[in-house]
Amino acid sequence: MSAKYIKVTNAPENADNESPTESALSTIDTKTNLEAALIVHEAGFQPIPIIPGKKIPTCKHHPWLDELSPKTISNYWSKHPDHEIGCITGDLLVLDADSDESIAQLHQLEDAFDVTPLLTVNTKKGVHHYHMLASGVFAKSDAHSSKTHPARIDIRTGSGLVIMPPSTGKEINVCEISHVNELTKIGQDFIDAVFRHNGREVPRKQIAVAKSRKNATNLNQTHKELDALINHLDPNCGYEDWITPSMAVHYETDGSDDGLSIFDDWSSQGDDYPGFAEIEYKWKSFNNHTGAPVTKATLCKMVAENGHDWVSILDRLGPQFQKCNFEVVGSNDEKVSTPTPKKAISFDAYSLTGMSPQLVAEALAEVFVLAGLALLGQWTVFYAIHGAGKTLLVIYLLAEAIHQGLIKASDVYYFNLDDNQAGLIAKLKIAEEVGFHVISEGYRNFKVKDFIALIQALCDGNQARGIVLILDTLKKFTDLMDKRSTSQWNRIIRLFIATGGTVVGLAHVNKNRGSDGKPIYAGTTDIIDDADCAYVLDVINVDHDTNTKTVEFENKKNRGNVVNSVAYSYSIEDGIDYDQLLASVEKVDQSQLVQVKKAEANQSDAEIIDAITGCIREGINARMRLRDEVNERAGVSKRKVLNILDKYTGQFPDQHKWFYTTQKHGRKVYQLLT
Repeated sequence: MSAKYIKVTNAPENADNESPTESALSTIDTKTNLEAALIVHEAGFQPIPIIPGKKIPTCKHHPWLDELSPKTISNYWSKHPDHEIGCITGDLLVLDADSDESIAQLHQLEDAFDVTPLLTVNTKKGVHHYHMLASGVFAKSDAHSSKTHPARIDIRTGSGLVIMPPSTGKEINVCEISHVNELTKIGQDFIDAVFRHNGREVPRKQIAVAKSRKNATNLNQTHKELDALINHLDPNCGYEDWITPSMAVHYETDGSDDGLSIFDDWSSQGDDYPGFAEIEYKWKSFNNHTGAPVTKATLCKMVAENGHDWVSILDRLGPQFQKCNFEVVGSNDEKVSTPTPKKAISFDAYSLTGMSPQLVAEALAEVFVLAGLALLGQWTVFYAIHGAGKTLLVIYLLAEAIHQGLIKASDVYYFNLDDNQAGLIAKLKIAEEVGFHVISEGYRNFKVKDFIALIQALCDGNQARGIVLILDTLKKFTDLMDKRSTSQWNRIIRLFIATGGTVVGLAHVNKNRGSDGKPIYAGTTDIIDDADCAYVLDVINVDHDTNTKTVEFENKKNRGNVVNSVAYSYSIEDGIDYDQLLASVEKVDQSQLVQVKKAEANQSDAEIIDAITGCIREGINARMRLRDEVNERAGVSKRKVLNILDKYTGQFPDQHKWFYTTQKHGRKVYQLLT
């Protein structure tokens, strides 16, 4: 990294050698997250809480921004002091350079246009330069792969997000302002130069030209109501919150031109308005919707959830209510033409080409449902030996994720189908405290045989997104030994995942271990083949002195940034309540795990050594027969027996336990060292 980006402090300028007054903003990388958030807000920025170590907000921009104040900041970060700080850019322009090449290009551009960055932040990879858009200047966010395009500069503005100090890897470098209004104002010529440097077309805001709506005076009352309702929603929202009301308008207007006009008019008010052609393309795609209809009732519900009284909105409508249609043209007033659709061939209706923005918008952020182990939007399976505590650990990790604000408790459904009534009651009390749902067969008319139909309905109604299902255990839902059954099961689960759902399944392992002594997952390979991620849990150590059990999750398949292994310990004290059991769960760091495994290995060695010694004394001393007998007596794999046999074979009594002689036909016969 260039020496220019080493953190600097301003030298004193006056004759008395007194340091200039330091702004509070310049000290935020030395403050707590709460203190820094208050300083940032006081300086005119729009702070928003971020998941630690990630770039993911813990809440939506709205209503967070609507209620943003020192009080809400203090209330939030007092409860979540580890949550880091993001900034919603708005009129800010933050230039992000992540390589030596892009840093050099950023300086060259700023020097060429006489632009001085008055606030810069060092990051792990490079720098952030903060500026402000001058009045009337238009820009939009733009991102690039630093590996593919190392000289390009990322741009954050509008509804974009930038991470600020003291968040992970962020440190103030230069700060010569005390308020956001003091930042350097950026003109359109500089914006255009940055976009050209990045190989992009210069950004221009599309102009909406009003024209008379066809048969506008004949708009029926329903259309007027739909128009009024949707205009009480923010078009600058996530994809799901944008697409749902649009589908309601389409359904209630039978896909008419008036409905399209309502949809386009509302969408054009958003910062990311794509133009009429794309709006019309999306509108026509609703004709292919085969799921449950999205109706006016859904639109009313969304309006109410956004703090508006939809009844009053509809009551205020009068006969003069009339709106204009919009036709989108470019900045040079040339009409944007809509291509004439070509004659479709059999596969055209299924083509995804042109839908990448939609898929990107629909993709779930990489958020852990279970810390390090299970990601939102994936199908994860945990296989465990009996008594490993898989349910305990899953509930513990689930509660942690909910407490940290990573997932909503109301979106989580734990299916308890492998428990007695006492166990069900204990887990239900925990769920009631944390806030997630518990479902069990025989209660509230739930039947496992209806599960597939319920999942299908969620997918058809576009309601799967964000829903988290914990299935305890999988064998209650499908026959893990039958390929046909598991194949059908996997198809519906993959559909649920594809539409934004999350599934965590718990299953058992075989009674017999593999040749390496490790547990083997039970059933056919179909489940693990189709799952995104799979782990096997094994008991590493049972310490009766401390009344604790240590278990390890070992990854067998992964898609995403999950851990290869992680261990937890918990109490095995008799008679403790389930909430006390949950409270006893602790993560075991890797250095501790190595020590535990070593101690357990030494203990296992001693048991096998005793069995081998006993067999040799009884005259069972030929290698293969010795292997088989110890396998039976010690209950360990034959491979483990041979490993111990070879490990302690030799002529040195301080290191070895026995030696062998080679007899007729190469037969190895063992004798104890004396």
